[in-house]
Amino acid sequence: MDEQPLVRAIVRVRGSAAQGFPLRPWDEVRRFVSSCAGLECPMPLAPERRFRADPTFGYEGDAELVAQLAENLGHRLFPVGWETSENGIVLLVDTGRFFCLHHTGPYRFV
Repeated sequence: MDEQPLVRAIVRVRGSAAQGFPLRPWDEVRRFVSSCAGLECPMPLAPERRFRADPTFGYEGDAELVAQLAENLGHRLFPVGWETSENGIVLLVDTGRFFCLHHTGPYRFV
């Protein structure tokens, strides 16, 4: 098993803890990251935009935004990548859905 993708998730966990809002991956996150990290593909409803699976992508202070959104939704969230058009952070929800944390707010992917 290639451990490099899981190292990326560990980097993200440590970074969020350093921001004061630790993000904790669960089994589905670990499976997604170990299977998909490094993947790049077009987004189904907007193929000019691309999704890149990389849990280390983010911004200073983003862990607080992720934690607030998780609390508001009542679900666990973990960053698993980003979209290339406007650099929104793609979050895996514990329901199996995805959200995009965009500078204008969060958006659920269908």
